[in-house]
Amino acid sequence: KEKRRLIYYAPLNDEWPQQRAAGMEHYIRQHPESGMKLKLFPSIHTCTEELEREFSVGNVPDAVYCNGEYVFVMLELAKKYHLDIVDRCRLFAEEQHLLHCGTFHGYVLRYPFREIGETAVEMLKHLFKNPQTPLAVRQVRQELLFRSASELL
Repeated sequence: KEKRRLIYYAPLNDEWPQQRAAGMEHYIRQHPESGMKLKLFPSIHTCTEELEREFSVGNVPDAVYCNGEYVFVMLELAKKYHLDIVDRCRLFAEEQHLLHCGTFHGYVLRYPFREIGETAVEMLKHLFKNPQTPLAVRQVRQELLFRSASELL
């Protein structure tokens, strides 16, 4: 909706972010008309330095997906390089990492942890009663919410 084209994703330190990045890459391949490009910063050990190199020469993406607690590193980089995270560079992060962070401005993914827990309990009960029966795949969707820097989460 916001017509953002260049997206950075940092870091890809486990299976979930890798799956999410693969989904983004799939979307971009299927929709070349979108003009979107995804740049991955896979290593948790080097992504900060790699992002600093990008920002120091003026390469600022339209959006950054900050995996996990890396959002705090990204907020510090935004401050250090004077990145406009209100209008220029949209941030995406997971809500559970931002519960007491009043400086985040962007989109948060909210996971329904109670529903996830209840589903897991249901599946375990089923396994205890019928250990040989395979479990069906269950999907629980997260919500995408916008948070401004002036709102506390």
